[in-house]
Amino acid sequence: MKVLLILPAKDEAANLPPLLAAIGRVRTAQRLDLDVLVVDDGSSDETAAVADTLTADYPYLALRRHPRTLGLGAAVRTGLDYARPPRSAAPALLDADLSQDPADLPRLLAALAAGADLVIGSRYVGGGGMEGVPAWRRAISVAGNAVGRRALGVPVRDMTSGYRLFRVGTLARFTLEEAGYGIQLEAVVKARLAGLRLAEVPIVLRLRRHGASKLLYNAAFWRRYVDLFRRAWGWTHGPERRHRRP
Repeated sequence: MKVLLILPAKDEAANLPPLLAAIGRVRTAQRLDLDVLVVDDGSSDETAAVADTLTADYPYLALRRHPRTLGLGAAVRTGLDYARPPRSAAPALLDADLSQDPADLPRLLAALAAGADLVIGSRYVGGGGMEGVPAWRRAISVAGNAVGRRALGVPVRDMTSGYRLFRVGTLARFTLEEAGYGIQLEAVVKARLAGLRLAEVPIVLRLRRHGASKLLYNAAFWRRYVDLFRRAWGWTHGPERRHRRP
């Protein structure tokens, strides 16, 4: 199965070299047919230059650049558009900050091979978890996922994980439109409404190795969260539901 591992990156110059080394080890050890794409979302550091230099060591690595910061959603869409066949049969998303382990990818692939259309690396199923993450951040994430799961009727425990794997042919069944981090929730909800088969595989999330988190829990974050939830409610309950389950 041809896999394209998409790394949305914003100011991740220090994290890319060790991350590509870890991906290379998994690729070799598991004999994966795997390419990697870095999507630089208007970084202010040397992310694009570092990625370009790394292509000499990793010939399966490609780079796409946004001339300015467009948001995680735009970076994900750029990656998924690039991943269309024949480049990939299974595009995967992995955070570029070393908080997620590339060694978990074979288990996500096994779930896809077993019949899932969207596989989520989940912190909230047996064997999953978080290490080094402050208790208040864990509480926000757990509560937000629990509320979303019950209100939206989506039986997925970790709807906001950035570690996921798609069956490429199913991406035409729904449209992703969110600009920011909301695209993670949007993909899960719309995939479910499109009748796709969802699976969760346990992962452990750790703190980023270098740099600062892009997610700030300030007043603007909570306003965006409320707005996102309203849109998600419309996807699942609104009269305009365009993504019905067959």
